[in-house]
Amino acid sequence: MISFKSLSRELKSDSLAQYYQRRLEQTSQALEQEAIQNMLSLLSLNNSDGEEKNDKDEK
Repeated sequence: MISFKSLSRELKSDSLAQYYQRRLEQTSQALEQEAIQNMLSLLSLNNSDGEEKNDKDEK
């Protein structure tokens, strides 16, 4: 039979596990968003460099 103390400990452990799981998911989502923003920034920089080169080539 499970004692109240061990049940309480398991519940605390489970809620801690859920807390850390949520934090991990939030961190993963934040990192994913940051990576996407970085890629978009690089693409826009790359495009602006290409436009400048095209302007110089036309002259």
